[in-house]
Order: sequence, then structure tokens, then C-alpha cells
Amino acid sequence: MFQLKFKTILIAVVIAVLLLMGVVSSEAASITSLSASVPNDWGDGANVSAHLSTDEDIHFIDWHVNNNYVMTSTHGEGVTFVNVDLGSFVGSLKGENYVIRAVVQFVESSDDTANHAFSVYKPVVDDGWSHGVHGAAYLYNITYDGSNLNMSGHILGYNPTNQDRDVTGKFRLTVYKNGATRATC
Repeated sequence: MFQLKFKTILIAVVIAVLLLMGVVSSEAASITSLSASVPNDWGDGANVSAHLSTDEDIHFIDWHVNNNYVMTSTHGEGVTFVNVDLGSFVGSLKGENYVIRAVVQFVESSDDTANHAFSVYKPVVDDGWSHGVHGAAYLYNITYDGSNLNMSGHILGYNPTNQDRDVTGKFRLTVYKNGATRATC
């Protein structure tokens, strides 16, 4: 009985000493942030970059997009923040949705995983000349949440002539039901 208590106390003392020396950590390393820089797709896809930070040194990261393996980035001692180019992603006016999953293997700790969702938009551009004035309309994206329709865009005009011109720009919304126009505003 004495021998069992002595072994238990000895093991507890060794663990306590290791914890005090920092050899054994009671806290696991973790990902502190994951985000993405997502430009618009102007016709050749959008080149997306991922940004990841951690509270311990990163050994390597396995990157996945929509549950498909993309690549592994290797890092090392002293690296707790990385920017990684994930490649080109196709967009649409309504937005194409993607999810990044980063699986981090730390230098001195266990794995951690984080996810980040993003959308890639592909703007529509209509431009031309009329009566000496150049104009362009940019429609960046349209979203609909079941109740609200939101649109983002801008119009610009340029008059290189010395003549006065009155120029107006507008976006039009047309509502259809069963293929027939119901309203235009």
C-alpha cells in the first residue's frame, strides 16, 4: 500500500515540476484568426489570399476549399502569421460561395482546424459612347435574402467635348412572374 501511494505521489510531483518548467503545457495551441482577401472576378477569376494567425509556431498547414485539398504550406519556428495565395476562383453576379478549411500542425503542440466562408462576385460592365459622352455602368453584385433585394454598383460619365451635355444614369429593376413582366422601376 505504501509503495502504491509513493508511486502516485512521485508521478504527481514529476508532472508538477514539468508543468512549472514549461515542458508540459496544459493549454493546446490554437488558430486565433482566419480570413480571406477576395477581389472581384473581372473575367479571369479572383485571386484569393488566406490570412491565418495562431498563438504558437506553425509547422505546416493543409489548405482545403469546399472540402477539396488544395495545398500544404510549410512554415517553422517563429512563424505565427501567414498569408497564402489559394489561387483563382470563379465568381458570379449573385456570388459564388466557398469555404476555406485550414488544418494547422503546430511545431510543439497538436493540430487545430478553422473554417472561413467567402463569396466571389463577378461584376457586369456596360459601357459606350453617345453624343460625345462616354459612360459606363458597373453592377458589382446582387443579393436576395428572401425579402430584400440589394444591389451594389456605380455609374460614371466622361465628357471630353467643350459642349454642354446633360447626362443621367439609372439602374432599372424589372419584376417577372411566370416569365411575364410584372413591374419596372
